[in-house]
Amino acid sequence: RFITIVSMAHGIGFLVKWSLDPKVSLFAKSIKKTRNFVGLILFGILSLLIIVSLKPIRRYRYKWFYSIHNVAAWSMCFLTAIHARPGVTIPYLLINIALLSVHMISSIAFARRAGVLAKAADYTKTDLVHISLPRASMPDTFVPGSHLRISPYRKINPLYWILPSHPYTVASLPQDPVVDLIIREHKYKFKLEIGCEYTVVNSYNSIPRDLIESSTRVALVCGGSGISFALPLFKHLASHTTDSRIRYLKLVWLVRDKSDLHVLEHCSDFQLPASSTFEIFVTKTVPEDDVTQGYSMVASGNRFDDAELELEFMGDVGDADELDENGALVQNKGKSLLSKHVSSIHYGRRLDWFTDLSQFVESQELDTTWLVTCGPEGLVQAGKQYAFDNKIKLASEVYAL
Repeated sequence: RFITIVSMAHGIGFLVKWSLDPKVSLFAKSIKKTRNFVGLILFGILSLLIIVSLKPIRRYRYKWFYSIHNVAAWSMCFLTAIHARPGVTIPYLLINIALLSVHMISSIAFARRAGVLAKAADYTKTDLVHISLPRASMPDTFVPGSHLRISPYRKINPLYWILPSHPYTVASLPQDPVVDLIIREHKYKFKLEIGCEYTVVNSYNSIPRDLIESSTRVALVCGGSGISFALPLFKHLASHTTDSRIRYLKLVWLVRDKSDLHVLEHCSDFQLPASSTFEIFVTKTVPEDDVTQGYSMVASGNRFDDAELELEFMGDVGDADELDENGALVQNKGKSLLSKHVSSIHYGRRLDWFTDLSQFVESQELDTTWLVTCGPEGLVQAGKQYAFDNKIKLASEVYAL
């Protein structure tokens, strides 16, 4: 942004200078001179970038934002070298060409074709779906909670290079037989379908190494499709509860409807260890005055009603068999189809950070205590505040449109 502002000021300054100088023709200076004309083109490109970078366009016309940025970035590498005086061909243009070449080589060498093996969806009840990809879609080893990017185009298609690929979080572990994805699909947005082939562009991770290697107390709080980030990390850390390194491990999943729970039944199998806890909150929209002191679904003054997790009333609670300390209906482990994976399911209430994580923070282990939050921005912001107030470490991912 700073470079863009300085570049725009540079261009405007020269245009004003030439306009005010009676001895100089603005047309001759800006159009007839090749280098200056290239500078005028660069000025137009920067102006366009500013417009498409506005938040409404960036959010609702992301393809425009991305493709224009892509073309502009490539163009500016070469046009700037022509416009700049003294010349910058050596070393800057050569460095840019080298960087672009590395990007192109990695986008070709590490990309692989993959088809959808299975898709579990029930659009009459929920837009949360489960996708299975071939295990070869990911490297032999990868960090839990890694991401991959998928393009609908082949590498030889120009649109592969211009349009954005689509990021997804891998909900499975390296030892699982398939690659699991849990996705919140949206109307008129890109969808993965059985019978189609896609290009897996690359994969990457965002989990801090300390969380994987040295954490002792971990709470994972996720909303909606954020379970795809938290679940593999929970499964990985659960394997360390038996060697006494992990002394506290809890996964909390907030969903807007119990129909969302179907995705767990299609994930790669795992057994819930006795020393860890997996709780699900199926809740309703809460009145404006019904908030939990300090940590509610109201974060930074904005109501926590993101489209990803707009919590709504749960009417069918006939399979719950008791009330928790907050008066919410609880379905216990023994009677659920998910009993192998889930400790309890709470109907009709949301997470109370103080009560539901009351055993989480220990003053002697703050340096190895981690809160992981993933989901809508409101949930992530509430988690950041909780981590800050309790002086613990935080890893977070925002899941938004």
